[in-house]
Amino acid sequence: MHQIRQRPWLRVRPAALIACLAAVIAAVPCLHAVPIADPGVDAYNTRLAVQNIGPKYNFTGDNVLLEGAKVVRDMGSNTYKFTINPSGGSYGITVPSGVTNLAQFARDEPSYRAMFDLAGINNYVFWCYTFATPNNWDWTNGFTAAEQAAEYNEIHALTVHFLTQYNGTGKNFYIGHWEGDWSVGVNSSDPANSNPSPTAVQGMIDWLNIRQKAVDDAKAAIPHSNVNVYCYTEVNRVVDAY
Repeated sequence: MHQIRQRPWLRVRPAALIACLAAVIAAVPCLHAVPIADPGVDAYNTRLAVQNIGPKYNFTGDNVLLEGAKVVRDMGSNTYKFTINPSGGSYGITVPSGVTNLAQFARDEPSYRAMFDLAGINNYVFWCYTFATPNNWDWTNGFTAAEQAAEYNEIHALTVHFLTQYNGTGKNFYIGHWEGDWSVGVNSSDPANSNPSPTAVQGMIDWLNIRQKAVDDAKAAIPHSNVNVYCYTEVNRVVDAY
């Protein structure tokens, strides 16, 4: 039986290997993605995309929200998913002084404004929560007329902002929410045996309906072309919904 002996040139100390890899990486020039600008590719109406919710790090001087949008664009996608809410989401963003609603936030907060203005991103899909109802699951205990009016006014103003500021740009804005199954009160630990209360179900129906009405009314009132705003609802357990 032959004994296998390690050849001297295969003996590499970990520290030496790390130093070698670092030298190789340093010698490679920085590569920058080139946005796709092919009419044939651009003609597709379905693109792979990625969400940027709960980021833990970033690499540039841009806020992580804006940096993420640029990375998604440079990958060749035109669709970006994120969140917008009074807390600044998970992006370390501070609400500017005097800002009291989402329309002002989208217009006046520098990172959000730059992200919405960004060329190459045409579809913005976002979890959207208003200043009017800071605890956005209050509707699980019923959604009062006063709360509905406040929600309507803020979503209406946000829609007007999008339709006017981005008129003619080809941009689409999708106003949505976090996973609706859990939002309405389904127990994620035992969803098969967990049902939300009738009050919570009706509250969510009222919440979704008033947001849709706000969007529809704004679109009917504001002349616009080549720009659009939609509402969407998000669920996880689609099979269970049937």
